[in-house]
Amino acid sequence: MEVFDTKDIAEVLKNRFIVIIGDSIQRTIYKDLVLMLQENRPLSKTELKCKGEFSFLGDELIEGGKKSKMTNGISYKEVRQYQTDVHLVRFYFMTRCYNSYLESILKDLKEGPSLDVLIMNSCLWDITRYGRDSIKDYKDNLQKLFPRFLQCLPVECLVIWTTTLPISSSARGGFLVPEIEFMSSTLRLDILESNFYAKMLAADHGFDVLDLHFYLRHYLHWRVDDGIHWDMAAHRYITNLLLSHICDAWNIPMPAKARATFCSYGSAAGVRKRSNYDSSVHAPSNYYNRFNTANIPGFENYFSNYHNSQRNWTSQFENQNSWNENTTFGNSWNNLWNGPCQQQTALWNGPNPNDIHKFSQNNLRILSNMSASIQTTINSCQQVFNQIQNFHWQSYQQEQYQSVVPHKRHLKKQGNPYSRQRRY
Repeated sequence: MEVFDTKDIAEVLKNRFIVIIGDSIQRTIYKDLVLMLQENRPLSKTELKCKGEFSFLGDELIEGGKKSKMTNGISYKEVRQYQTDVHLVRFYFMTRCYNSYLESILKDLKEGPSLDVLIMNSCLWDITRYGRDSIKDYKDNLQKLFPRFLQCLPVECLVIWTTTLPISSSARGGFLVPEIEFMSSTLRLDILESNFYAKMLAADHGFDVLDLHFYLRHYLHWRVDDGIHWDMAAHRYITNLLLSHICDAWNIPMPAKARATFCSYGSAAGVRKRSNYDSSVHAPSNYYNRFNTANIPGFENYFSNYHNSQRNWTSQFENQNSWNENTTFGNSWNNLWNGPCQQQTALWNGPNPNDIHKFSQNNLRILSNMSASIQTTINSCQQVFNQIQNFHWQSYQQEQYQSVVPHKRHLKKQGNPYSRQRRY
């Protein structure tokens, strides 16, 4: 399902600073966003699997990754950034939602350019790689995280917390090192609990929530073999969900080819309308004229023909006597309207008293038939009720019971024809 293309996303995120924080799923969201800013194609399998590379489609590896030791532990770091004259997208890899490393990230964001959108998720590493009390510590860290966002981030920054995607009961690899593979069978339930807690806590602090677990619960065929990560179709779907959420939050119109706004489940963006909305800031003056259907294959003249047909229909419907064989609908429709179909003409010019009388007679006949059928049904129910009242339970007589199946002592034992034992 394609909703946004390169031209749309370039216009929506023009002069915006976007930051994505999270694990490998969030990194792939960052990669798909960078790809959409340049090309109209999905991610390849190689691009999905790569991590820590020095450059991806023109972006830059700032810290961690292949610049340092590549590990699968909680100390792994990776900071990437894609920058042009009008776009700035940055990614931070994290294994815990709140720690000293997050405080350093908040310090960088506070000292850097004004942040417009922050997209974050952190769950799988938090509840699996930090000891037996990892779920309790995860909840405590969330209670520290969101107040810090309120203190450090700009008021106009759009914070979107994305819920963790569903994983398989037989997940393997990634953060699931061999020492904790036994948790894969129950990890799905822990994710549900963590998503619910994080969602409620984010909403209480006034932040938006995009429930990706809700949206992709019926698209498990997009999940790859390891049971954790997702393919290119799923990530393009997630990117469209995020862009739709951003447009909804900033009151930017959706592209003309979009069928409907997504309005994410559990989101505050569709409910909270910003009182200080300024169309000159969020939507340029030429933004509403950008959506030209001529660039969409198969829709070159769709809307123009549609509006012309609507105008022809309105003008001809107001004056049906002016219809002729040159109208939009042809001579057959003209004959149907002014020719044999006199009842429609009568209804158009005004109700006919004879028709009203016939209509009333028909209704009376139908009502009488209905009353007769209802009375018949009532009588039948009364008979059944009388039969139930006259019914008497008969006592069960044990001595009349006769067994149909013969006793086991009368059954002849079947011997084994291949046995060496002598049979009599």
